[in-house]
Parts: sequence; C-alpha cells; structure tokens
Amino acid sequence: MNDESRIARLESNIRILIFGVALVVVAVAVLATVSIIRVSREFESLMSAQAAGNEEYFRSLRVDLEVAELALEKQIAERLEDGVSQAVFKASEFHVVDDRGKSLIVLGTTPTGGTFGIHNHAGQLRVALGVTTDDHGLVAILDDRGELKTQWP
Repeated sequence: MNDESRIARLESNIRILIFGVALVVVAVAVLATVSIIRVSREFESLMSAQAAGNEEYFRSLRVDLEVAELALEKQIAERLEDGVSQAVFKASEFHVVDDRGKSLIVLGTTPTGGTFGIHNHAGQLRVALGVTTDDHGLVAILDDRGELKTQWP
C-alpha cells in the first residue's frame, strides 16, 4: 500500500466516523426531545390533577367559611334583644380602629386590672383609665407631645 492509498483510506474512515458521530448526536437529541415531551406531558397532567384537587379544597373551604359566617350571623341575631347584643365576647384586649387600621380605643387587661385607653389618629395615647399596683383607680391625660398633664391619683 502506498501513501496515497493510505491517505485515501484514512480520509474515508474519518468521513465514516464523522457521519457516525453525527448520527449519534441526532439520535441523542431525538431521544432527549421525546423524553422532555413525555415528562412535560406527565408533569402537566400531574399539575392539572393537583390544581383540580386544590380547587376542590378551596371550594370546600369557601363553603365551610360561608356556613360558619351564617352560623355566626344566626347566633348574633338570636342574641340581639331590641337592637342590643346579649352576647358575651371574651378576649384580653379589644381595639376600635379607624379606616387606616390605627387603634383609637383600646380596652384591655393588665396584671393589676382593666385598662381603657383613648388614642389620637396618629395612634398616640391621650387618655388612660386603669388600676394602679396598689389597687387605686387611675386617670391620666396626656398632651399633644405625649407628656403627662393630669393624673389621678
């Protein structure tokens, strides 16, 4: 075999090798695409099933909430007598808030007894009623800077 035939044979083998590598790359790309499509479809069906389940769950929550709201309205209506509620509500603190959510009136408890505070629209305390640590009544009035102006006792 002379050099020219060896070179020709080598070139032919290289072309066959390049063609084979190209076929392998195409085959891998096709397999990857098919796998991605299959996984995407399976994922989509799982997500659809999950969404349907969530939708049913939230629908049942809405129904439960509506039932609870109706029950509460019924209880309140049953306890209203001449427009005045006969219900007893229990909590350690009640807030009356304005349309911005600022507490204007706070009725609450402390270790010494009950407290009642009136706040301005900025949420700063201006009048306080309560019980002192030695079991006396307390009345306090604060000025626009929050400084105590009047206190009894």
